[in-house]
Amino acid sequence: MSVSVETDPNLDQEPHRVTEVLLLEAAIFASLAAGVIANLPKPLARELSTRLAQFARPMSLEDVPGSVDGFDLVLPRPERDRKGLEGTLTMKGSISVAKLKPRGFRLFGREVQGYSQTATMAVLLYLLAGTPHGRHVMLVEAAHTVGTLGEIGAFGLTTHANGAQAALDAAAEAADAESSRDQ
Repeated sequence: MSVSVETDPNLDQEPHRVTEVLLLEAAIFASLAAGVIANLPKPLARELSTRLAQFARPMSLEDVPGSVDGFDLVLPRPERDRKGLEGTLTMKGSISVAKLKPRGFRLFGREVQGYSQTATMAVLLYLLAGTPHGRHVMLVEAAHTVGTLGEIGAFGLTTHANGAQAALDAAAEAADAESSRDQ
């Protein structure tokens, strides 16, 4: 399974913008996860929510798993006929909105539900693997918040963007607390 997340390549060229890049990646993940949970049938949504709520923070880059649900994470290749989810993240005021489109699934995308759980976890692992050591707290806090909100049934088709924003706020607060501890 491969994951590709593209952001403005100029964002990470300046050391003082690393936090901005990490917040952007946390927003991408939170929006994706909240949208997936809102659209899954309740049993699958609950399962994914629990996985996110209980996700263990890696202590080092070596602790980030290289596989999810039996699929190894590999670099993206330009192969045809791949299946996946393509999407965009846009801002509407202060709320991030993710739009996802299944690609490569058969009739009406019936198998996309199980795949979307695995894909959500793969995006989390991909982003964690690219995060500087010691900065994982933002992504993990976003995952925990989305998972916790999903477990209590806070996501619906019209409320998942608010939940993603709450996860992003929690990620920013966790980053502030972490940097205060480091000083």
